[in-house]
Amino acid sequence: CPIVSLHDPIHVVLDTITRKGLGMTAVVDGDRRLSGIITDGDLRRKLAAGLDFRDLVAREIMTSNPVTVSGRTMAVEALAL
Repeated sequence: CPIVSLHDPIHVVLDTITRKGLGMTAVVDGDRRLSGIITDGDLRRKLAAGLDFRDLVAREIMTSNPVTVSGRTMAVEALAL
């Protein structure tokens, strides 16, 4: 899973999403706990809203508190969420 930190600048976020090819990245805090997620869609919506990306960091564009499931969750259950 692609991972960036809360304070990584936008160019690191974009590079990580592009290199991993999953269309998203997890955002973690200093203890590597999940804080949020950034998807291609999040980036497109911010851009469409006219947001100036140059000085943004991951925490400013992430979706906080994403829904998660355990590794034992069946795919059909996860999809229902």
